[in-house]
Amino acid sequence: MSAARLVDLLAAARAEGCCFEQAWPSSILAAAADAPSWHREQWLTAFNATREAWRAGYDREAAPRRQRAVLALLDPDEREPVVDAEPMAA
Repeated sequence: MSAARLVDLLAAARAEGCCFEQAWPSSILAAAADAPSWHREQWLTAFNATREAWRAGYDREAAPRRQRAVLALLDPDEREPVVDAEPMAA
């Protein structure tokens, strides 16, 4: 799978001390090369459309709240308690 390959390539580049800007171009090309030829352009488009999310992961930034909310739908262990400023009236 091309996305999994991209994870591996970016992780290796980060371990070697490369900055994201240096690692990104060659990593997406190598990851897309694993896909069937008729699918490569779609992978490149998808990678570039989600570049900022890949950068955040590369830089180990915390996921934004909306991404954590989606994760909570998929994995109940990732749920955060909701704290209201005021209790709801009955």
